[in-house]
Amino acid sequence: MFWSGEISTSALIRHFGISRVQASKDLTLYQSLCPGNIRYDKSLKRYVIDETFKAAFMAGNAAEFLQILKVRQGGRANALVTLADNLLVVEVLEPAFRQVEQTVLQTVNQAIVSARAVRVRYQSMSRAEPVEHRLCPHV
Repeated sequence: MFWSGEISTSALIRHFGISRVQASKDLTLYQSLCPGNIRYDKSLKRYVIDETFKAAFMAGNAAEFLQILKVRQGGRANALVTLADNLLVVEVLEPAFRQVEQTVLQTVNQAIVSARAVRVRYQSMSRAEPVEHRLCPHV
């Protein structure tokens, strides 16, 4: 949910072989353990993260996200990767020598998953003022 911004009961059913009732119970339990993290969006028919989301069962940093992508790339599956089923299959280049802010990575990934644009401010070396751009990240 943290990286993609959403999860559905059908994803839990598909990946864990559980009933719809159990999937709903699990998401309700998560809501009680982490109040204010997710809410059900009736129009999307899935749970989405709230603006107040705080990672509870993960670090939520760029290194963790890149590790998930790397595991998916290798074809290996585990519980964490299984839940991240709507993440892209990509080539992961190593090592990342500079620090990547998790909020930037999270925002860009959510834009890719939901086919939305993001607005960024770009500071060129040849210009005194930053310029705003609208980017449409996609696969």
